[in-house]
Amino acid sequence: MLARFINAALMITHDASPPNNIRLLDLAQNHLQAGRKHEACRTCWSLLAQSPASGIAWGRLSTICDALGDVDGAALALKRYVAARPKDLSARGRLAEYLGEAGRIDDAISVAGQLLNEIDVRGGPTAGLLRGLGYFHAQKGSFESAEKYYRAALTAAPEETVSWEQLSAIKRFTPNDPDVKTMEALFNAPSKPANIKSRIPVAYALGKAYEDLGEADKAFSCIAEGARLKAAQTFFDAGDYSNAVAAIKVKFAAPPRPAAAIDNCSAQRAIFILGVPRSGTSLMEHILASHRDVCGGGEMKLLALAMAPLGDLLGPQTDDFLKNNDEAGSKPASRHAIAETYRELVRRRFGDTPFVTDKNLTNAIYAGVIARALPDAKFIYCRRDPTDLAWSCFKKNFGNRLSWSNDLADIARFIHVYEQLIEFWRAQMPERILTVAYEDLVASPSQWTDKMLAFCNLTQDEACYTPHKSHRTVATASLAQVRKPIYKSAIGASQAYRDHLQPFIDAYAELRGAKAT
Repeated sequence: MLARFINAALMITHDASPPNNIRLLDLAQNHLQAGRKHEACRTCWSLLAQSPASGIAWGRLSTICDALGDVDGAALALKRYVAARPKDLSARGRLAEYLGEAGRIDDAISVAGQLLNEIDVRGGPTAGLLRGLGYFHAQKGSFESAEKYYRAALTAAPEETVSWEQLSAIKRFTPNDPDVKTMEALFNAPSKPANIKSRIPVAYALGKAYEDLGEADKAFSCIAEGARLKAAQTFFDAGDYSNAVAAIKVKFAAPPRPAAAIDNCSAQRAIFILGVPRSGTSLMEHILASHRDVCGGGEMKLLALAMAPLGDLLGPQTDDFLKNNDEAGSKPASRHAIAETYRELVRRRFGDTPFVTDKNLTNAIYAGVIARALPDAKFIYCRRDPTDLAWSCFKKNFGNRLSWSNDLADIARFIHVYEQLIEFWRAQMPERILTVAYEDLVASPSQWTDKMLAFCNLTQDEACYTPHKSHRTVATASLAQVRKPIYKSAIGASQAYRDHLQPFIDAYAELRGAKAT
């Protein structure tokens, strides 16, 4: 995070804000603390729309929006705060983060670049700020600029090994590369409790380098060490995950009504991309988002905001939602209100573009709500060879987000339950889910691009057939891969590691042999 490494505290002073603004801020805070996210969002949006706040009130509002997951609101509020307090360097660093998360990469680069110039004059840039600029440029596909910033970060703080991991993601290592020797020295340094945190990124970075060099045993050894260290800090309960998915199936047992019987939507349409991470979902989105009528939303969190009135997906509000799903309704938890909130959020970020892709990792969990609230929405499921998929997940450092990816047997359990959930949705609404095998997509990209465009009711667009030429920003783990012409080399990539992946292979085979639930 940019602001974390900027040595400037948030300036808390007391300037005059109209009493009604303070009352509304207090109300939003109270709603948030009580778990009433929908009410908190509406109160924040009211303040943003009317522009009644001033000075420090904007800073407080940005914090509330951030806690709600409303990064667009947080960016707008903090932009107004920074305009009033331009000397608050920490706030400007956070503003760059918010802008980047909202997909406004050029604005993020502008804010972070100006900040870098000022900090450089005052005593030298921080590694976090440099890495942030590197990541922004990497999202745009400007890998030369990204590498420049990552190397500057390493110069500023050699001990912050996350810079090596970010650099390795955009670099192809070759024999006798001096970077490999530097990382080996870091990785083989005596391990101490104090440097465990820095050991994890370099383990994954060095593993990536060895993979590029074709040294499979060394690559797996490094990555397994990174995964082992992460697994000690996180925990994945496969039983809880399986039980939650089983409960979703019970709650959504009645299929949604056919779209034509519910709605005749002419508003902005969403294409929800389903698939385990690293299954090809980024490539699929990149193809569709190259279309002139489509904006790529990536792993945006707007659906969770729209669904806030439901509370717990397995709670009583969802029962009411399902009971009344044929009625438009005006209550916040009605399908009509959820749909309008989602579309409003999408319009705030992307304008009036006709189609938006959404590849948030929770889409498979929420597909039952999506299908009812947005009867015009389409789903595309990307499926990949399970062993290739397992290796791709295992070798990627997802931080603490996806704890199941740190253990090969847990990866098997996660993939198996995920596949069962997708089969459940496919049985309920076969006409609304297109399944695309990654291997088929890369073998016959034109044929499957045709199928995806037709399924989404999109006209043909030549840009979709050369997605690597697109200049759109990409903020996923595959940001480097999608900039290349579609390639087949990832098919069978796990074969060189098959002996190491046996725990996954055995666990997955056992699960597949068990009776489906």
